[in-house]
Amino acid sequence: MSCLKNLKVSYGCGRYFSHARVARQYRDLLRNHCQIVTEVACADIVVLHFEPHSFAALFENYPDLKGKYVVAYCVWEASELPASYSQAIRHVQEIWTCSHYCFGVFRRHHPQVHYVPHVIERETNYSDEHRESIRKRVSYDPGNFYFLTITKLWDLRKNTRALVHAFQRQRSAMPKARLIIKAGPEDVVEQSPQDGLIVLHENLTETQINALYALADVYVSPHHSEGWGLTLSDAMLFEKPTIATGYSGNCEFMNADNSWLLDFMVDYIKPEDCFYLFDSSMKWAYPSVEDLEQKLLSLYENRQAPEIHRRVHNASNHIQKFNRHSVSAILERRIMDITNSDRFSHAVARR
Repeated sequence: MSCLKNLKVSYGCGRYFSHARVARQYRDLLRNHCQIVTEVACADIVVLHFEPHSFAALFENYPDLKGKYVVAYCVWEASELPASYSQAIRHVQEIWTCSHYCFGVFRRHHPQVHYVPHVIERETNYSDEHRESIRKRVSYDPGNFYFLTITKLWDLRKNTRALVHAFQRQRSAMPKARLIIKAGPEDVVEQSPQDGLIVLHENLTETQINALYALADVYVSPHHSEGWGLTLSDAMLFEKPTIATGYSGNCEFMNADNSWLLDFMVDYIKPEDCFYLFDSSMKWAYPSVEDLEQKLLSLYENRQAPEIHRRVHNASNHIQKFNRHSVSAILERRIMDITNSDRFSHAVARR
């Protein structure tokens, strides 16, 4: 039993799906070492897994936070933080983040930043009913070859348009290829189904998503930047050959020996790619369109090549370093270091 068994931790998160999923895993791991409580007033440590620009409102709505040791769990997907983030993180004693890429970004703005990777784990089961429902949605033909990307088209960081264009430019060389785009209900795709695109707008359950991964032959993400890239690590769990930009947080678990990394150039964000809090003062990657086309075509033409099986096997082995046991040990050490720190003693003394 951990010596932290009497320590109380409150872990709050936003409603964004990926945040909620990751937060559930971290709560479960923390529960191995300390008590998880819902009330901020009862907690010794509070973890805020929210977008940083909401911190000011949280501290106003929950005044007990001012007397707590507060950890922010944050990610960011460009070279520089927006002003709203750099100002907001001053409210917290330390920051946890999932990749060394994000660590480098936040470390320039806060003295206490710590690396806490994600757990590469999820249920992969699905029923025959869900498999058949997905096959029906995509008009599945076992003679076709299916590329898959899971995205939100409004999120320009995902660079989905470049994938669509690259796929279409190689269509004549890949007559049996299809590109499945799992988009959001609000997304609109300009191209028609005759272009070899299959767009799924509807919300799918986790088991339906599992069936979708299982159906795919290759997963693709020509992103500009990722804090981690959950769909990429999920695809590797499903033992799918995975193409992705060789830049940012996905390089925690992807390399040239276990996946297909796209060449890229780092540049300032172009005006047409600016959205949300991403602006042209920041940099991210622009993957090579030529390399993307080449890798799509290569995996289509050489689907049974031993090299593909070798890299997929390497991926299955490599991602084991991010299992629950290893991440739990990182969290335990971090919590112990907090409780032994002067900053924690001062936070407790202010109560």
